[in-house]
Formats: sequence, C-alpha cells, structure tokens
Amino acid sequence: MNTSKPKVSVLMPSLNVEKFIRQSVQSVVDQTLSDIEIICIDAGSTDGTLEVLEEFEASHDNVVLLRSPVKSYGAQMNMGLAAARGEYIGIVETDDYVDAHAFENLYNAAKAHGCDIVKANRYSLSENGDEYVEVLRGLPYDKVLKPVPELPNIFNPAPCIWSALYRSDFLKANGIDFLESPGASFQDTGFVYKTYLAAERVLLVRDAYLHYRIDNEGSSVKSRQKVYCVMEEFASIDQFLEKRPETKRQVWDKYCELRFRTYQWNATRLDDPEYSEFMAAFADEFRKLRAESNFSERYFSETQKEALRSLTGGGGNSSSSNTTKPTSLFRRLTKQFKRAR
Repeated sequence: MNTSKPKVSVLMPSLNVEKFIRQSVQSVVDQTLSDIEIICIDAGSTDGTLEVLEEFEASHDNVVLLRSPVKSYGAQMNMGLAAARGEYIGIVETDDYVDAHAFENLYNAAKAHGCDIVKANRYSLSENGDEYVEVLRGLPYDKVLKPVPELPNIFNPAPCIWSALYRSDFLKANGIDFLESPGASFQDTGFVYKTYLAAERVLLVRDAYLHYRIDNEGSSVKSRQKVYCVMEEFASIDQFLEKRPETKRQVWDKYCELRFRTYQWNATRLDDPEYSEFMAAFADEFRKLRAESNFSERYFSETQKEALRSLTGGGGNSSSSNTTKPTSLFRRLTKQFKRAR
C-alpha cells in the first residue's frame, strides 16, 4: 500500500455519464502535476460508465475506484474525502473536463501563498462551443484575503466546488464535508459557503481551467423534484455558524441576503404545485429569521427589498393566507430576477 502523501487528490463522482466519462477522466490522468491521486467514486452506474472507470483503474497506478452503496452525491464525496491522502483536494465532476496544467497551476499558487483555498474562473461548455466565464468578476485577484470579514462579496457568485483546490487539513480541522441526502441536489452549496466562512487565506485567480458542461440534461441542478434540498443546505450552514458566533455576527446580514437570493433562484426552477409549496416555506423561514435576528437589509437590492416585503408582508405578522400563497408581485419580481441572472 502506498502511504506517501500526494500533492493533490482529485475526487471524481459519477453516475451514468458514459457519454462524457472517458474525456473527463483522461483530462485528469493527463495533468502536468505528476504527484496526483485520482479517486473515482461511482454510485451504481449501469450505462457503461463503471466499465470505463475499471479500465482506467487497471491501467493507471494513481487511479482508485470506489463504489458508493447509495445514490447520494454527498455520500460519494464524503467517501472520496475519507480516502483522499492528498495535501489538497480538487474536484472534477465527470461530465466536465480540465486543462492539462490546471492542478499544477492551482497547487503552485496555493503553496506559494499558504492558502486554505485557491479558486479560479471557468468555461461554459456545450455543443455550441466553449466560452470563458468570469464568475469571479469584480473580486480581487492575486491577493490573499480572509473572506469574513474582508470580502463579503465572495458569497455573490453561484456556488461551485469544482474550480478550486481546498487544503485537506483545513477541511478536516473545520469538519467540512457534504450532506448525504439522497440524490445529487445543491450539495455544493453548504460545502462552498462553509469553506468561505472558515477560511483564513483565500486566493482568487483570473485564469480558468475547468470546462463546465451546461447542456447535460441529466444534471441534478435541472431537477424539479427536490424542492427543499437548498433549504437543508442552509440549515446545515446555520449549525456551522452557531459554533462560530463571532463569524456569525460579522456575516449575518450578508448571509441573510445570500439565503434570500438563493431561495429566489430556486423558485425560478419551479411550477405549481411545487412553486406554491416552496414559497410558503420560504416566507415562513424569513418571517422567523426577521423575528429572531432582525437582520439588516443593507446588502439587499431595491428589487430584493420589494420582493422580501411582498413575501413576508413587510416583516410584521400577517394572515395565514399570505404564508401559503405567493403574491403576484413576488412572481413578477422573480421573473425579473431570472432574466437578470
């Protein structure tokens, strides 16, 4: 058994991605960083994905194949984290691929600056082409920062786990892993935001290395079935913050805006009856947040403020009918929000 510590362990979760799996794993096998371990975690693929992974494991000493007994993205990722020996953790989802120099560049940047996290931009990949996307636009590049309290706007970009490296010891020391809810819905949300809340040293780089596929109809983000998963993720972040009262105090107003924005985005995916059910829970949760913590709206845009008041009745007590029926104003504002995104 090899007991040496690789520089990077790359976690690659998979489930029935036969169309993309060979390109994805090959892109990690071909990395210019030589001291790398590749951990593939399959959740019971039946379309030929597993056979391709077995082929890679048999032909490459640094490829390890794990089999998850349950179809849970969080469980897959936690299996990978538990098995990983690397100094840093990278993640490549198996319908995506990475440039050959990705992990060498990210690792060198992380080591040069003693980072807990180093994060890059990405490409959007589809049959129509491959486009650079500056998801970190407006944030400072090439400067080591502590997100809380120095960089609250780091919480603005949509969460993604696969364009970064995370120091393994940092994750372990802070107990950061994944919720193991069934399926694969939004389980990057809690992970990403917990890392930002806990990190002491984060570096953002302008370059992009990962090609993120946006036209895979099997992607979990397209599922309308898991209406409340995003709420479960924020409940886990709440628990994380309860153990860090000073961080909670520093970030609370921004965190409430982030939560509202994320729930509003979730609403854009839904049609009735799921939409109305989710909106009732959304409204109830924000009434409770306002009553218990009296958060400031200083990070809310004017449109968000209008939507919040439409949803919660202005923050005061309101009739039960308002808790179960989303207002026409909120529907209109949500459509505007979707177009703006």
